[in-house]
Amino acid sequence: MAHLDMPLLLNGIGMLSFICSACAYLMTDMVRLRMLAIASGTLGLVYNATLPSGPLWLVLFWLALFWIINASRLTTALRGEMEVALSPDDRALMVETFPTMHSRDWLRLRREAEVTEFSDGETMLDFGAETDAVSVVARGEAAETRSTGEVYRRTPSAMWGELSYVTRQQFSGSPCKIVARRHVQVLSWDYAKLDALTRRNSRMRAALMEGFVRTAALKHGLLAADGDAPRAGGTEVALDAHRAATARLAIARGD
Repeated sequence: MAHLDMPLLLNGIGMLSFICSACAYLMTDMVRLRMLAIASGTLGLVYNATLPSGPLWLVLFWLALFWIINASRLTTALRGEMEVALSPDDRALMVETFPTMHSRDWLRLRREAEVTEFSDGETMLDFGAETDAVSVVARGEAAETRSTGEVYRRTPSAMWGELSYVTRQQFSGSPCKIVARRHVQVLSWDYAKLDALTRRNSRMRAALMEGFVRTAALKHGLLAADGDAPRAGGTEVALDAHRAATARLAIARGD
């Protein structure tokens, strides 16, 4: 009886292997696809190693190779989804600047940044200047003066150059002048570097674009902490006030 059941069991294992392969081809999620491919490979190895006529070594070799490839890619994918520890300053800057960005993408972006230090009173961006990079204030405070005479306080997470990057146009140059008030550290990424970083990373690109839109809305008075546009008349307005509140909330929650 056991002898008669063995072929049925092997056929069931072989059939299940092909079913897993078919289901894997239907998956759009790469993690699930890899998991089904590994299950299919495992069943295929068992089937081809226990055939009554003897193991099929050529098939076993290729199945084992595919199993190793899928297992390694699955491990990489799972690691890529895991958040990593950031320093409090780094996490606050990430949440204020790009709230939806994954911590692994932020670390990579941070490593690729060009870091520039500005002394008090030093001009960081002048009227009419063209930009070839996206720049973010990482530390310190600066004053932004518009052509209308309005003055805005620029604190960590303040950004410029993002509109030219998104639209690929310089318009008529910078409409403002930015001067360092307190010792300022700026992170910059030239446009070509951002293109290279996001070419194969749609997750990073989506987070960057969301941050650029938020910053543009703040700068043009479409979004403010109290729901009103920033007031004119030479008064100073913290353009990133609501994002700072978001950062404090995220840190308090341990996000």
